[in-house]
Amino acid sequence: MNENYIKRIYVFAGVISWAILALLILADHFFDIYHYKLHVPLFIKALLLNVFVVSIYLFIEKKEELKEGSGFYNILWSVFFIGLVCTVFSLILTQFMGGLIKSNTGATILWLYFLYLIELGLMIIFLIIAFIRWKKLILYQNSRFVKILWRIFEYALFTSLILHFFSNQYIIPLLNQIIEIVFFAFSLILSINLSWIAFLSLRQKFISLMLLIGMIVFLAYFYNLLKEYPELRNISVDLSNSVFFASITLFIGVYSVFSILVLLFNMPTSSVFEKKFAEISDFHKLIEGKTAKQVYDTMLEIAIRNLKSDAAWLELADHKGLICSQIEENLAKKIIDSINKSGYNHQNYKKFNPDSLNGLAEEFEYKSILAVPLTSHNKHLATLVLLKKENNAFDNVVTNLISTYAAQASIALDNFRLISETVENERFKTELLTAKKVQQRLLSKLAFQSDKIELLATSLSPEEVGGDFYDFHQIAENKYAVIIGDVSGKGTVAAFNMAQMKGIFHALVQLDLPPDLFLKYANEALSRCLEKNAFITAIYIVIDTKLNKITYVRAGHCPPLHLQANNNEVKYLQSKGLGLGIIRNKSYKNFISIETLYFKRGDVLFLYTDGVIEAKKHETGEEFGYERLKTFLITNQYAHLDHIANNLVREIYQFTNDSYLKDDCTVLLMRFY
Repeated sequence: MNENYIKRIYVFAGVISWAILALLILADHFFDIYHYKLHVPLFIKALLLNVFVVSIYLFIEKKEELKEGSGFYNILWSVFFIGLVCTVFSLILTQFMGGLIKSNTGATILWLYFLYLIELGLMIIFLIIAFIRWKKLILYQNSRFVKILWRIFEYALFTSLILHFFSNQYIIPLLNQIIEIVFFAFSLILSINLSWIAFLSLRQKFISLMLLIGMIVFLAYFYNLLKEYPELRNISVDLSNSVFFASITLFIGVYSVFSILVLLFNMPTSSVFEKKFAEISDFHKLIEGKTAKQVYDTMLEIAIRNLKSDAAWLELADHKGLICSQIEENLAKKIIDSINKSGYNHQNYKKFNPDSLNGLAEEFEYKSILAVPLTSHNKHLATLVLLKKENNAFDNVVTNLISTYAAQASIALDNFRLISETVENERFKTELLTAKKVQQRLLSKLAFQSDKIELLATSLSPEEVGGDFYDFHQIAENKYAVIIGDVSGKGTVAAFNMAQMKGIFHALVQLDLPPDLFLKYANEALSRCLEKNAFITAIYIVIDTKLNKITYVRAGHCPPLHLQANNNEVKYLQSKGLGLGIIRNKSYKNFISIETLYFKRGDVLFLYTDGVIEAKKHETGEEFGYERLKTFLITNQYAHLDHIANNLVREIYQFTNDSYLKDDCTVLLMRFY
């Protein structure tokens, strides 16, 4: 059936039920004026009221299903606007009602009932809209348990409409109270689901706070309608004692209060989070630079803006160039000469007092100078010099901030240097050889060992360069981050995208993000720089050796193998996940899931790329496959990690019966102690 037709049915049912209810109540009281009792049965009035409530709910719910996804901020605005319109209209009606109550004539009393029914309709519309919008916020990216809990709460709440069919004399007050307490408990449990707040900016959080306070005011006003006119309270059913209206009002109020409290607690840290996110965005700008001038100019622009410097320059290593910002090049060279004469070796951070430098005039306007070396893999790339007009401007806090920026800038410079070398070498070598050089530079053999974990990663590449990558970072004393992935495509494009992914990894891993948030931000960064048809598969893992815990997210990559030492069981860790760059908007997080695994002494975790399982026999085209890989790990489980990797390479060559690999074969092995 057509969706618009279904919505029209709901609207028609709601309008007709309300209109009939209004006519019956007015007729009942019209006859009462002339001392004739119409006696409309309670169950008819309750039925019409319940049909109106359910019709409004189904209509709005259907509209929400058809509507494109709205931002959380817009959801709050929409509820506030509906509440404001309903409240203002209700207040206008209340002024008329106040005058009608004073006149107390038969005709005015009928008008009074009619206006009160309109106010009742406005209240129901506001409550239902708020209820559905709160539902959307609660269920956002939530677990199956929360969704089941919500379904129970929702069905039970609307089932309580049945109580409208019974007069209060047949309902034990204690029963009402017990039901309301149960609904209140559900409201408390559901109200802790506030993950959407983290996605609001500081400004949005402040405005949301005001909107929620306004909604609570509207809620209190409408709830008061049920209590305000005792002589009108029973025009349909006894709404002041309705479990449904009391519970839905309480739920909306509780969730609003919880949201306000969490917003208040989040606001002091919002600026820090936004600042960190801005730093990541700045890093994206750095890696997006296509020419040397773009990279250097962007680097100086970010340094002056974020580090509040009055001037800056970048002195490239080996006298390859000097790029200045907000300072004349001649003056910069004069200061450089004075700094070099002071014995500075360009290896460490160093603050300079202009008064102690020879060759600078007394009227020199800058009072603080800081030299920051930019290095990568122990190689000096450039020196960033910052200048300020205040004395002692570069304190420890500023220096710590500068060190974070320097790390990002060094990675950007190193990546740009690698890409520049590749482009330069293309003049003398084929695309194949230059791309392979970049890949080998970024994918050197990785080995690490501590008292709790041993790690080994290696990659075997064919003549044609692929996009396999891996990396490792120690976040804290007992916490490590590991990533392995595969960039679509071949050649220099794949190598370039691989370099960008490794750069993004080094920028984001510093923030110690949970795996799902790490991939969300990585996807946002890659969406701006990947070619239209390019994508990246990856697994990002965080290992906590203190808790023997692994959390991971799989972005379309091959499922890892987990070998349990206590029972020799080997299984693939399956989870949902979509490759990076396939969906290039904020909904990407809906397509990945964070998983948790606890390891024991002797367990082995085996990560690999598709080149391993897709290696084919030269004669028949049969693939190496998942089962053969599983059997291999069981057979070699007690071998040293280095031997496992070597044995796998040997077995793949024997299986394919060919000395030429068609795709990268990359493995990353971890054994826990």
